[in-house]
Amino acid sequence: MDRRRGVLCECGRGGIMDRGYFYSPIQYILFLIYFFILFIFSMALIFIIPYTFERLGINPFLALLLFWLSLIGSFINIPIYRMKSRVPIIRERYVNFWGIRYRIPYVEYENTTLAVNVGGAIVPVFISILIFISLLLNHLYFVIIKTLVGISITTLISFIFARPVKGLGIALPAFIPPIVAALMGICRVSCIKN
Repeated sequence: MDRRRGVLCECGRGGIMDRGYFYSPIQYILFLIYFFILFIFSMALIFIIPYTFERLGINPFLALLLFWLSLIGSFINIPIYRMKSRVPIIRERYVNFWGIRYRIPYVEYENTTLAVNVGGAIVPVFISILIFISLLLNHLYFVIIKTLVGISITTLISFIFARPVKGLGIALPAFIPPIVAALMGICRVSCIKN
């Protein structure tokens, strides 16, 4: 039975076994959901992202270029520093000898690599630098101060929720930084209007 193709059905008919594949109807629903997500993503790519960057004072063509650089760059990590872990990790090896399986524990030290993600760190920092230069050229120092306060609050809240996880690194719930950053942006815009 090939599990990648679906469920194998064996039905007897006059002593002959018929083999046929049946596909789950959920696959078609998932296909429609994926198509809908692709449509929404395409519309966002064509209309929302250039509009958002244009409101920030960045050319729409440059906005699409930065978006694609961020998306493709999310697969690229640049290692900065590598350190040897001080905590020993106990692993297990199994050996078969005369039909008996033996468990052999051994101690291993792993390396921890500190890396910077191109799409998640370098491109956003470049965008932030462009925005800060634009604010400086327009003499909007009050907006710069409010932005730095918002960044500081977002950093502090992210630091509070970050936890070291053994074998993984520093883990942070994925929804906390964007929600806090969005709230800080809303507060900043409402303060600027008042």
